[in-house]
Amino acid sequence: MDDLIAALRLVSGEPFTELRKDHWNWLLDGDRWDHIMTSAIVDVGHIVTAHALATGDKSLALWAAQVAYAAATYDEVAQLDMIQAEKANGDDGAADQHLNEKGLRPPRRRPATRRPSAAHCRHRSRQGLGNPRRAPSAHWLRSP
Repeated sequence: MDDLIAALRLVSGEPFTELRKDHWNWLLDGDRWDHIMTSAIVDVGHIVTAHALATGDKSLALWAAQVAYAAATYDEVAQLDMIQAEKANGDDGAADQHLNEKGLRPPRRRPATRRPSAAHCRHRSRQGLGNPRRAPSAHWLRSP
């Protein structure tokens, strides 16, 4: 774990974003090392955050989540690690704000629709409106 923490200490943000003009063009050819390194940072940050939360080291979990989030603010794993670390540190307000801003909160369930009662079905049948519990008949599709 110490080696992973040491590796995260080398990270200062999104990889390869402070390149000099007309240099490092080979990064954009072939394998996208900028994407590979970003994924590696998020993966290491996730491992350290999960380990720190499991062992109760809340400050390490928050730090590792912040490093991974700074490297890839768009990555859902980094976002969720950040939210978990904030909740573990007692900052529920920031965690809820992140959930709402990033659209990670699950949608609310709609209330279940009720089936019409038997009395309602009899009433509709008497009025010639059909039974709402049965699918409408497709008598026009049947051959004579």
